[in-house]
Amino acid sequence: MKTIKSMMKTLLALILLLAVAPCALPGYAEEALPPLSDLFLYEPNAEEENAEASRAANAAYREKIASLAQDSDIISESGTLRFEVGQVLAVDDFTALTWRVTNLTDKAIFISTNEFFAAFSGIEYDVCGGWHWDSLVLAPGESASARFHGTLWSHFEPGQGEFTLDMKLYDVSQNAQEAAALAELGTFSPAESGCPLLEDMRLSVP
Repeated sequence: MKTIKSMMKTLLALILLLAVAPCALPGYAEEALPPLSDLFLYEPNAEEENAEASRAANAAYREKIASLAQDSDIISESGTLRFEVGQVLAVDDFTALTWRVTNLTDKAIFISTNEFFAAFSGIEYDVCGGWHWDSLVLAPGESASARFHGTLWSHFEPGQGEFTLDMKLYDVSQNAQEAAALAELGTFSPAESGCPLLEDMRLSVP
């Protein structure tokens, strides 16, 4: 069990470092999310000793992850955005979930958040991040799929396991292309750009 947990944490940390990226490009909006189990895909290099055994062990591990992931029908909606939660996985060592977010307005929306505004009741994250979940620009009616995942540092109090993500939603219609380009680089500041704040919103997943 310790070996499996160590393997999971190592793989997840590497994935987070490589995969966490800004998500402002419209072309990403139609991409389908891979299953949560694919987050832990490991392909040994040709020089690795016992590569076939490593590949088989990883396949078995991903099969176990797939068996733990649960589909969700949670929908969270405001007048600005709609979130449809896809898959959820929560165990002692880590949590992971996917969702699809849709801009319900006739404005270009910038979703401002970061890992400091993500919380999982009773748990403190060691490494967290994801894909298409922060610093995201959505055109009117546009959707994007996202995932969030984190390894755990410590359990500092008993909790029910509720995941929350606090966001600020800005109208960037006047400079949507610039906002998207800067968001891709992680340097866009809606407040400094004078973009009006439309709404404070919280995504909550039990």
